[in-house]
Parts: sequence; C-alpha cells; structure tokens
Amino acid sequence: MPVTVRHTKGFTLIEMMVSVALFSIVMLVGMSAIVTLVSNNKKAQALNSVITDLNFTLESMTRTIRTGRDYSCSASPHTDCSSGGSTFRVTDQNGKRVTYTLSSGKILRDGAALTSENVVIDTLRFYVLGAKSFAEGDRRQPRVVLVVSGVAGTGDTSTSFNVQTSVTQRLIDL
Repeated sequence: MPVTVRHTKGFTLIEMMVSVALFSIVMLVGMSAIVTLVSNNKKAQALNSVITDLNFTLESMTRTIRTGRDYSCSASPHTDCSSGGSTFRVTDQNGKRVTYTLSSGKILRDGAALTSENVVIDTLRFYVLGAKSFAEGDRRQPRVVLVVSGVAGTGDTSTSFNVQTSVTQRLIDL
C-alpha cells in the first residue's frame, strides 16, 4: 500500500490570531499618531489665525501712523513722549484725528476694538520722538516706536508675544 503524504496549505488558528493581534496593535498606534497630528494641526491653524489677526491690527496701525501727521501722546498735537505713553494720537491722511489706546486687554482705535477676542494685550506703549515740526525748532523726522506684548490664543493653544516696531512719518517734516 502506498504511503500518502498530506500537504496542507494555509494558516493555523493560532497563526491567524497572532497576526490579527499584531495588526490591531500596529493600527492602534498608527491611529493614535494620526489623531494627535490632526489635533496639533487644528491647534496650529487656530493659533495662526489669531497671529494673522494681530499682524493685521499692527499693520493697520503702522500704516496710519506712517502716512499721518501731528503725532502726540497727549491731547495737544506735536508733543513727544520719550518715556512712553499708553495713548497715541495722530491725524490720518484724510485729516481725521485718530486715537489709539489700550483698554481691557484690547487695542482700541477711537473706542472700537482692533484686536480679536483671542488676543489679550498686556502692554501697549508709544514712544514719540521728533513730533515738533521743523519750524518749531525740531530737527528730527517724527518717529514712533510701538511696543506691544500680550497673549494670543486660548487655552493650550495660547502663546505669549512681544513686538516692537519703529514707524517714521512718511511726510516731510516742515
């Protein structure tokens, strides 16, 4: 009688259980990494949006200051404040008197908030130099140094910032 050799093809139940378990562990680790990446991406996008809003506010302020005239840190125009002031007044290019100030963590322009709800301003200082006109004996082109610090974002997506910029009046000081 001839001997019959049986060749079975396929996997045993134990091999299948081990491979499914390993696959499940790899997928669990991979999915948790993807969920973390998606969460971090959402936080980064939210913070980017807040920083973009802050950048727009500061750019708007510097544009008005650059193209304006009659700088002052008090009610009367053409006054320097080399020690820094929290309120700044300028006559914009259309001849309108504009006032920037800090109130309740917001930068205000004539009483209207410029900064978004997700930005809290701690410090807003204006250093004005050369505000007097050339005719009044000042030999310097008017310049404003703007210092802003605060916190942007909310909760675990917040970050603190410090910004300092210098703006020189575009008009020739006469």
